[in-house]
Amino acid sequence: SPILSSRLLALSSLAASAGAETSVISFSINENPTTNALEAFRSLPASVRLCARDPLSHERLANHLLRPVSLTADIAFLLKPIRDSVTVTPVLEWIAEQKDAGRLVVGINANRQVLGAAPQETLAMFIDAYSQALDELYALEKVSYLLIAHDFRGSDNDQVLAEVILARMAPEVRVHTRLTPVPCKAAEIKGICADLDFVLTARMHCAIACLGQTTPVAGIGYQDKFEGLFLHFGLGGMVMTPEQALQPGSLLDMLLKLMRERDALRVQIAAELPRILALAEDNVA
Repeated sequence: SPILSSRLLALSSLAASAGAETSVISFSINENPTTNALEAFRSLPASVRLCARDPLSHERLANHLLRPVSLTADIAFLLKPIRDSVTVTPVLEWIAEQKDAGRLVVGINANRQVLGAAPQETLAMFIDAYSQALDELYALEKVSYLLIAHDFRGSDNDQVLAEVILARMAPEVRVHTRLTPVPCKAAEIKGICADLDFVLTARMHCAIACLGQTTPVAGIGYQDKFEGLFLHFGLGGMVMTPEQALQPGSLLDMLLKLMRERDALRVQIAAELPRILALAEDNVA
């Protein structure tokens, strides 16, 4: 939130003024930052190192502040995946079983945050769009689904949405669908994402988990976060707005695009990943 961001920047300013080596790392800035946010950045001592996590934020901040800004990548890229826990192992075994049966395993994440302050009626439409798209893809292709809960905050959190989406899917589709266990750590989600064929997510850090494992991913974007992230990898056309996601056929089209291009996308992500990991390490260099 703008208030929290301003408070964190004020704390950074205080630390630098006290002589501490200070960096503001792994952050992004949207296309229309508030005046208060820009003033908070401008008030930082020159000794504070600014590390924007994506090319869009880097360019915007450099233009607004006219001071050095380092281009890095989200520090979440450095999270080590967990693949051998009692939580993860059964999921990986299920994925392997689905693939042995000749099925593609598709990761799906829905997140309330992308809708902002939209009313519950819009959330209901969002859930219906997901369940309909998953039913339609199932009718066209031999797929199984893993519904991924990545954000557990609030009453309409990812787990709640996943359960509602599952309940609204056709019975024959539910047979080939599984939810991620609860609780499930971020590192465990990253470990699971490595074995998925492709993922559609409304949560940026879920996308980072996928990219860090070279898994093709598309996003339902908010505040330009996905656009900046994907620009790091040269991935175009893999982001849709919440408004687009609500249009009939849009989610299915994105899923089909991911399916068609998954092999080429995986190669492209793998080629860029070492550079991105090095940029993430620059946050703490």
